[in-house]
Amino acid sequence: MSEELGVRGMSVLEDKVEELATLFEKEERLARLEGAVEQTDKRLASIEGRLNHIETRLEELREGMVKNFRWTIGTMPSILMPKS
Repeated sequence: MSEELGVRGMSVLEDKVEELATLFEKEERLARLEGAVEQTDKRLASIEGRLNHIETRLEELREGMVKNFRWTIGTMPSILMPKS
């Protein structure tokens, strides 16, 4: 009987060790995933910064084009109208 309990006890112990190993593997995977998420977050922040810069630059260019267009339209009558 004592031997039987010893064998069962070893079996239970082996099962628990296997469970712990599985938990450690899952924890390791989770740590890797957290690192990947952090890295992705940094990359997305960098992309967002660049997009904001591009948006600002496009807005500046648009404003410059509007000014040039208005100037051109404003000077056209004086160019096209004959002087008397």
